[in-house]
Amino acid sequence: MRRKKELIATLSVVLFIVIIGGIFKTLGFFSDIDTNESVFTTGKIDTEVTEEFDSSDKDHKDNLKKKVKIKNNSETEALVRVSISTRWIDDNDNVLGLDENVVQLNMSKDWEKYWVKGNDGYYYYKKILEGKKDDKNAETEMLLESVTFNIPEEKKPLYEGKNFIIDVKSEGVQPTYLNSRKEDYAYRQVWRELHDKNIDSLLSSIIDETEKGKGE
Repeated sequence: MRRKKELIATLSVVLFIVIIGGIFKTLGFFSDIDTNESVFTTGKIDTEVTEEFDSSDKDHKDNLKKKVKIKNNSETEALVRVSISTRWIDDNDNVLGLDENVVQLNMSKDWEKYWVKGNDGYYYYKKILEGKKDDKNAETEMLLESVTFNIPEEKKPLYEGKNFIIDVKSEGVQPTYLNSRKEDYAYRQVWRELHDKNIDSLLSSIIDETEKGKGE
């Protein structure tokens, strides 16, 4: 069977939270990172991190609303996983040794109903994200809902003028087998560092059940 290339789209949202005199200011932007992986599938996956946050100052004293979902811009179905990383940096992008635990990431109230966190740190969507239909993009349920700042009053001067980064990255791969003999799954070729047996069992069962349904 001819080996084909599939473009696995990785899209990240980076939220800069600049602390000035105890008030949290936000700037959000998107950046694309595309990775080529060799798999026995066709089609292009294009997932996008979507975010919604309230930029009004009154909400930033302790809590910042930041609602994160994943949207599928392609017509191809996708398995989706998300990574979330944080860090403090200065204005020169140098990583600082400040305590990240003073910032709490609040997942959505029912996130565990739709997502599961693997031992690799990724959040895996528990079902297939449908492809785009009639110019309407399918979207996951919310993963991250808000961010809470718990900086002690006496330590706030240490954080003034510093930038807190929340980096949300999504990855998508076709929910299919490697070949017509159904000997293996495409995601195992793309996410080769996946060694969590529970996640592997979840993803493989999702594909098996979907393919079984198509045959009925």
